[in-house]
Amino acid sequence: MRGARQEPSEDAASVDRETIRVPTREEQKRLVQLWATAGPELERIRAEALRDKPYDPAEVEALLSLGDQADLPPRTTSGLVEMQRIFMRGHGKK
Repeated sequence: MRGARQEPSEDAASVDRETIRVPTREEQKRLVQLWATAGPELERIRAEALRDKPYDPAEVEALLSLGDQADLPPRTTSGLVEMQRIFMRGHGKK
């Protein structure tokens, strides 16, 4: 039957649990080190791609039109008070 959802069998679930290997503590540390290095490099690549992207008025217009099409009530404030309230909620959490 098309579109019908088929439930996985118990055998399939048990095989998945058996084939998943949790990284060792040393492997986890290595992954964290790799991401600590890769993260800034990926951010640099992203920033470079955005910086080198030519200005396209059609793209800008398309993005701005999304805001025009949004079915939202008109803003009566800048949102600064609400933002400060959110910051204060997170202030005590560490």
